[in-house]
Amino acid sequence: MDDIIRLKKDSRFSNYEIDEFNINQFLIVEEEMENCKKCMGIESCKNKIKGYTHNPFFDGNGYKFPIKPCKYLNINKSKLKTKFMTKDTLAASFDDFRQNTNQRIKAYNYAMSFLSTYSKDNFVKGLFLYGNYGSGKTYFLTALANELAKKGYEVLMAYFPDLVREIKGLQFKADLEDVIDELKNVDILMLDDIGGENLSMFVRDDVLGPILNYRVLNNLPVFFSSNLNIDDLNVHLSQTREDSFSQNKDLIKASRISKRITDLAIKIEFKDM
Repeated sequence: MDDIIRLKKDSRFSNYEIDEFNINQFLIVEEEMENCKKCMGIESCKNKIKGYTHNPFFDGNGYKFPIKPCKYLNINKSKLKTKFMTKDTLAASFDDFRQNTNQRIKAYNYAMSFLSTYSKDNFVKGLFLYGNYGSGKTYFLTALANELAKKGYEVLMAYFPDLVREIKGLQFKADLEDVIDELKNVDILMLDDIGGENLSMFVRDDVLGPILNYRVLNNLPVFFSSNLNIDDLNVHLSQTREDSFSQNKDLIKASRISKRITDLAIKIEFKDM
């Protein structure tokens, strides 16, 4: 009863009818408001759902309490761009990341070190995460992408097999150069599931190779996830769709790309158990 009286006297709640049935929800809203008053950015968010606050409204049958993103999360969305990723990308967080294997601990520690030491004037290698399907590689990278976006870096995360399909479709169109330029120049590039694509000579030699080479020369980090280790990926890169008709392999061109990957990223096997 005391809380109801106190809230009714609060000008922030003057337009609401607060009673014993909805008081607990309004107490949550009050707590969030207090947290938001002290907030200096999404990293310092103390709300239960980081980056979101409840937005109570009356719909005729009673009060509803949907959540809405705060301004800092909106900033995060503007910095993080995705291609062919699921809509729940922004929900990934290290708060829910399991550090239950030595490899996952190693990856987490490297990510934390990257967040604290990387700057545009201080190049730090990204990660090449490899391991079985379903081990959490994509979730890990999206959580890291969110943290980097919060720090103000422009991040582009792309599901590589679908990106390859897009690039093939743009092969003879002017829009292709815009796609390539963005992949070359974005602050942080993340390529998810490299090795899962149906590779062509054009994509390997005229797109992927030049993009990675440009990023090596300009100290622009890349993060990768793959179901293949680097040796198996090298074999995959050596035999494109065109080569499959003759069973030829171009190990030299494949090795150049593998070398660029290791120039850009630290290899860590990713296991969930």
